[in-house]
Amino acid sequence: MDVGGRATQEQLPRPLWLKTYFRFYMTDSILEKITQEIINDPRSGQSLLLFALMATLNVEKTGHMYMLGKLKEFTPENRQLAYEVIELMANNEVGNEAWHQAYAKMEMAIRG
Repeated sequence: MDVGGRATQEQLPRPLWLKTYFRFYMTDSILEKITQEIINDPRSGQSLLLFALMATLNVEKTGHMYMLGKLKEFTPENRQLAYEVIELMANNEVGNEAWHQAYAKMEMAIRG
């Protein structure tokens, strides 16, 4: 186990280790990147696009209705973040503790 009590590569079979790595390390970094982007400039078009995607994914009963045409409006870097967030949704990672904490920070920044 590492310092945070998470399994290390040597302790788990490769596929399970990769999934565990993604869940504990990649998820937080994606959410942190998006949160920081929004906090840095909450009124920018890019921040509002990212927040709209997050808000859509945050409400499962809407069927995650997001206009895919909006992806064209992202910068290439932010489009990659959007794809990674969509991957979180596909892996049922939306709604965990890290997600809720990040979303609350984003919402506070957007609302001012």
